[in-house]
Amino acid sequence: MTGRGLTSGLTASCGHHLALATSGDFSVSANARKVAGVTDATNDTTPFSAAIAREVLARACALAALDSNGARMLRFGENALFHLPAEAVVVRIARTMDYWVDAIKEVAVSRWLASTGFPATTVQQVTQPLEVLGHPITFWQFIDGRNGTLADIAHLGTLLRRLHALPRPTGFDLPDEDILGRVLGRIGRAPISSVDKDFLLCRFNELSAEVSRLRYPLPPAPTHGDAHVQNMMIRDNRPVFIDFERFAWGHPEWDISMTATEYQTAGWWTDAEYESFTEAYGYDITSWTEGFPVLRTVHEIKMTTWLMQNVNESPDIAREYAARMQTIRGRPGVLWHPFLGNARQPKCRTSSCQEICELTNRRMTRVLIRQRLMKVSQIPHVSARLQRAR
Repeated sequence: MTGRGLTSGLTASCGHHLALATSGDFSVSANARKVAGVTDATNDTTPFSAAIAREVLARACALAALDSNGARMLRFGENALFHLPAEAVVVRIARTMDYWVDAIKEVAVSRWLASTGFPATTVQQVTQPLEVLGHPITFWQFIDGRNGTLADIAHLGTLLRRLHALPRPTGFDLPDEDILGRVLGRIGRAPISSVDKDFLLCRFNELSAEVSRLRYPLPPAPTHGDAHVQNMMIRDNRPVFIDFERFAWGHPEWDISMTATEYQTAGWWTDAEYESFTEAYGYDITSWTEGFPVLRTVHEIKMTTWLMQNVNESPDIAREYAARMQTIRGRPGVLWHPFLGNARQPKCRTSSCQEICELTNRRMTRVLIRQRLMKVSQIPHVSARLQRAR
């Protein structure tokens, strides 16, 4: 995929989901915002940091009458997540009020999944969501288990297969997916160079057009929107889904292509691990040769723009952002390191997560060969020969 044919101007908008706040279960939760005496702050441009998140946490816990003593940060990425050990509660703090409707939706989705018997995290029984200092806050029951690991990839395939078999909920208005919906806001707010911003905006335009032309092979279904092993907990040897912020009604292909992108682009999965995922789900998205390259490129952009929000939080994140931009610009040669969503530490194969993952030379060689073969296959005369061979 080249950079030719880029369009000028930016027409995509994320505002259409705001209508959801007036329907179904959403209207009940929206009242909680008024009860807390809050005001709109969607245009707040103050950088979100770990220090600000802790200040917001203290005020939110005071409003909800929860004990925040000993609070421990679990993640710092799109949201800040804190564990309150005295309450067995997890507090989720979103970056801006642009995510208010998503917070309302998360609570409704959790209650709906519980009603279907689907293994999912459950909300704490307090008035929510709340707004504190321009941040949506939700409260969740702490899951006494462990985070999903590389060894649990088949569990992820199984959970997604079960999720995609559910009907559309009728008790609230589940929005249609907006796969690129957060990318523009991330680009606008991120502390990156204007050169990078211009490049990413051009890619956004190009990919928006390509996504609109896709014809999906699988039927529509409820989608998680951020389906990876770190959004899965293991309790009593059984997987439980968490994080429903991007939950929607849409195309299952986007959920399963996340793992495929981690496999093909980032090199985070071995051949055997990825095969166990596709066997558990029952379909290998990479076999969709007409559409998967677009899905993979979109995920690369989303994964990079998610990370770049915290580019000033640590040198490791800054280096990883630079490596991912190199890949997106079509210069393969650097493996990606997976980050847990902690401002200080990357996600690793080791349980301690004390250092950046050191992938083996064998895996690096395999991924680089795959990247180069994919690049060669896009040369017109080579591509034509491959099509005739098929």
